[in-house]
Amino acid sequence: MKTYDINFDASLADLSIVHEQFITSDNERLRLIAIERYPDREDAPWINIHGLLTSPVNPLFTSPPYNSLENQVRVHIGKPVLILQLEALSSIVQFKNDLMEKICREQHHVSTKRSVNKRTAPKQVVKQDPSSSSMPTFQFEANLDGLRAIIGSEHSQILDIQIQGLHAYVLNSIEKTMANLFFTSFYVVDPNPKARFHKIISQLGNEKQLLRFDFCLFNYPKKYEKTLDDIDCDIKLQLTKMNLILLYKHIDLILNMINMFQTKSIEQKVPSNQTETSTISETMAKFQEQARKLRLDVVLNAPSIFIPISSYSNEGLFIDLGQLTIRTQVIDDSFIEEQVITMNNLLISRVKLSKTNEILGDISLLECVELSILIDRLLHPDKAPHQSQISIKAYWDTIQFILAKNDYAC
Repeated sequence: MKTYDINFDASLADLSIVHEQFITSDNERLRLIAIERYPDREDAPWINIHGLLTSPVNPLFTSPPYNSLENQVRVHIGKPVLILQLEALSSIVQFKNDLMEKICREQHHVSTKRSVNKRTAPKQVVKQDPSSSSMPTFQFEANLDGLRAIIGSEHSQILDIQIQGLHAYVLNSIEKTMANLFFTSFYVVDPNPKARFHKIISQLGNEKQLLRFDFCLFNYPKKYEKTLDDIDCDIKLQLTKMNLILLYKHIDLILNMINMFQTKSIEQKVPSNQTETSTISETMAKFQEQARKLRLDVVLNAPSIFIPISSYSNEGLFIDLGQLTIRTQVIDDSFIEEQVITMNNLLISRVKLSKTNEILGDISLLECVELSILIDRLLHPDKAPHQSQISIKAYWDTIQFILAKNDYAC
């Protein structure tokens, strides 16, 4: 009997990574990665994968459950917990750097030796079938319950980072290519009981989604004649407002961790090839030549940032980055695509907080009226050679900036 599909399930029950050299206060070895269990799902596997693979030769390829898709994969991942203890992390990074340095030296030695004995051979050009180079149709869906990372030292915890409800969906079919991404919440807490500020990063309001991104690229047939309402790419992005408290000790921690992961490598002469480097201007030029029509709907509620004078001060600088919107505006001219960018509610002030971090009083330092930018893009330059391909107009009436002598303290 001939089969036309592969239907499989795979799972991983648990995962644990332990550092043998470090002992916790409970006289146990330091666990770097563990899985957080929920009371109602104690026996649930950490990773669960379901796949359905087939090909267009399947007689039932266009009917359920295949739906003209060659590969369908669903992944569900539990909530891993990462214990990033700085001392243990430093030892791991040091081992990795030493190993990579040794490998680089060996590779450099072998490549130098081969280059001496290398003989030039005629290059063979392999012709590929154009039909085989097309990307197969697929559907991929992934759900991550959450991710928790605890950063600290042997003596105390510094930051507790948590992400909840991450969902990703990617589809590549004959008609379109689309992707969806969203996650519910993201927050960072300082677990030190003596800390003045505990909520380092927190969401504002009761929104159920922190970030949502939708992308859709339509694949029209070659002989299809587009109408004025047809678009090539549809992008939607929405970000919920967040509150950030910027402290020097956390910035210093992040910079130290970045420096920790720096790998020392042997300097090698890399031949520069300008034809291989893809610049932004070249990408925009190719995009302009293809005359792809965009439809944007972007709403970014930029975060508000509080910078205190010190880690225990109730006075500081408050920066609200406002809201940024980018939308495609429908106009009568079929040759012009107009994008409208708007930024509003941008302000900077000096504030004083209560014990519960409520604003008691503020002095305005910077206030701006709405900024509007209109970008007109010519879709078919060959049909209107005398018009500008891109036209940008900005409107920003008033910027009020006030700075007193005492404001330098912030």
